[in-house]
Amino acid sequence: NLLQKFNLKDKRYILYFGRINWKKRIEILIDAFNEFIKNNKDFYLVIAGSPDKDYFLKLEEKINSLKLNKKVFLIGETITGELKLALYQNAYCFVLPSISENFGYVVLEALASKIPVIISEGVGLKELVDKYNAGLILKRENYDDLVKDIVLNLEKLKNENFRNELIFNGNKLLENEFDNKILAEKTISFYKEIL
Repeated sequence: NLLQKFNLKDKRYILYFGRINWKKRIEILIDAFNEFIKNNKDFYLVIAGSPDKDYFLKLEEKINSLKLNKKVFLIGETITGELKLALYQNAYCFVLPSISENFGYVVLEALASKIPVIISEGVGLKELVDKYNAGLILKRENYDDLVKDIVLNLEKLKNENFRNELIFNGNKLLENEFDNKILAEKTISFYKEIL
């Protein structure tokens, strides 16, 4: 019922969650979504997070110019708690096309919510996602090539077996790298080395 707030109940949607800032390259995701829905009309796009005003307005203009007002939900607010969890858990996938991310905590949240992730090479967690084959990594840098790459990866995720494999591998990544016990052992080992 939390999804009713944004009229997302029973909708298949691609999710971007995080700061709405130019470094995130969300305009590339919007263009990719515009291409993807030509053959996948039942999909929606959700862009949610705290907005940088000028960039947010540019995204609104882009959505209007592409006539995507009824297909793209641009939610410029900080979302927490159960609603945040519901947004993740009900998404088709999570996409983060950032220029750079020191870490990419939102990627861990998506993996923990058992949804596939598509991330750029600039995301700090890229090495682990690649190591565990836990998501799809955008290999291109050119704008048009990135758009095509996102569309291609969204199409790949329509294969249920492939989706399930990525989700399974995402769980392995979390268990092996971010389990509390393992993190505690790494921290203790780090301090012992210093002493």
